Amino acid sequence: MLANAISPPAQANPFFAQETGRSCVSCHMAGQEQRGEQGLNATGKTFKNCGFKFDCGAAAAPQAPAGKTTQSAEGYALFHDRCGSGQGAPYLVIRMSGWPENPFKFTMERGGSLRIFLTRGTTYASSCGHLPPDEGPWNYPKLDD
Repeated sequence: MLANAISPPAQANPFFAQETGRSCVSCHMAGQEQRGEQGLNATGKTFKNCGFKFDCGAAAAPQAPAGKTTQSAEGYALFHDRCGSGQGAPYLVIRMSGWPENPFKFTMERGGSLRIFLTRGTTYASSCGHLPPDEGPWNYPKLDD
């Protein structure tokens, strides 16, 4: 009871409904909107795990974009701030091949970018406003030409 007096209960953020054009029940179980993350349905959990983006292809296996990637090569990759207004700072987690249990965690300045040399097999996950979840989605970064 005292905890509720100190901090307000979790609840759905209408910002997401406004930004996505979807209703709250797209991501929350009907009647559970006031429970915040605890009231998320499968779509809402995927949306959250995808860095608050729909259709990110949240498969367990890393996804590779077109072009040269760390799936088959090593080289420099350039990461940019892709967070929208009001989404918070961009966060980036890099899992270097051979050391997936010791990821490198970065936050970028708004509007900034980060260029890193990556070895073959390296994957990354990113999100806005917080570190991405441990389960990803993990992707192979596109390398500079």
